[in-house]
Amino acid sequence: MRISGESCNCLRVYIIGLILLFLAAGILSGPLAAQNCQLTVEVRDTIAYSGQQKAVISIFMENYVDTVAGFNLWLVLNRPDIMEFILDSTMVVDTTYWSCLEWNESVCTDSGDVTESVLLYGASYDWITVDTYYVNRAVLDTAGTLVSGWELLEARSIAGTGYDVKISGMANSFLPPVTPGIGPQNGDFPLIKLYANIYELPEGFPDPSVTIMVPTGLLDNFGFSNELGEAIGIITDTVEQERCFACEDGGDPPCDPMIQVPCGSPDVDSIWCCDSVMSSYIDTDYVCVLNGTLTAVTGTCGDANVDGGINILDATFIIGYLYKSGSAPYYGALCDVNSDCAINILDVTRIIGYLYKGGEAPNCPPTWPCP
Repeated sequence: MRISGESCNCLRVYIIGLILLFLAAGILSGPLAAQNCQLTVEVRDTIAYSGQQKAVISIFMENYVDTVAGFNLWLVLNRPDIMEFILDSTMVVDTTYWSCLEWNESVCTDSGDVTESVLLYGASYDWITVDTYYVNRAVLDTAGTLVSGWELLEARSIAGTGYDVKISGMANSFLPPVTPGIGPQNGDFPLIKLYANIYELPEGFPDPSVTIMVPTGLLDNFGFSNELGEAIGIITDTVEQERCFACEDGGDPPCDPMIQVPCGSPDVDSIWCCDSVMSSYIDTDYVCVLNGTLTAVTGTCGDANVDGGINILDATFIIGYLYKSGSAPYYGALCDVNSDCAINILDVTRIIGYLYKGGEAPNCPPTWPCP
């Protein structure tokens, strides 16, 4: 077979093109694979109304590999001037069981906390102490969620205000029966829901959006575990850590006593190297977190074009959006006037009926998109 010079050039160009394609695929596959998280937590974006009580905040989870049987989540608001989580002040009774470890005749000189042994195994004890105190608990909704039926669920404000909530959950308590964890699933149902109150905001309130953040820096406040109690998506490293010291009186060594000072300090007189410290943190290639936004709408249900009133222009606006490639609604919730969780011709009919036929008043859903 005879190959001309022109054919060789075409073949060469074709081969080079394939090589570049494979190289590009390799380059692109790295970041995409790195972001292919096996467990994702998402605070779902939503819209609520100015002054609304009990707006629903939904947290979703997708877990493709692990069964989730426990978790900690901390939600923090960046705009406490717009909303707050609903909290109930509840009195907690904390009972601690004690066992005497050493007696001096009838006086106990050393004791130990055996609460866990008593609750788990019915161990004996010598006395109990009861403490009562008030905590601010968040109002949770488990109906239709992934944690419905879990045996332990707790939601408290770490700061003691309505601007943060830490949610802790365990599928099982220490005693039978066994409640299964959440097997691999793609997030069709919320993990859990909680409620917030929206403040009354004036018309034209600038940027009425709140970011609901999920901090991951502290493992005491963020983490997931499987049915064996093993942490999911945690990396543990051993770090060599120096410790630095200086003479307490500010003099020069040798001296006694010496105090620990920051290693970057000019006062350092001696360095101890090294302590081995275990450091644990979230593997962000395995566990992804998506913060959410709540937007507080200051308009009126039915005011689709947000011009300050309900009139025929709102019906025209929805028709233009649906059938004439018109502008999308600024707040979709204001257009769903029959609360069927969709914007369609039925909403136009409802507005016209209300304006001219004595029909029912617009009734928009409490959150948007609908949970």
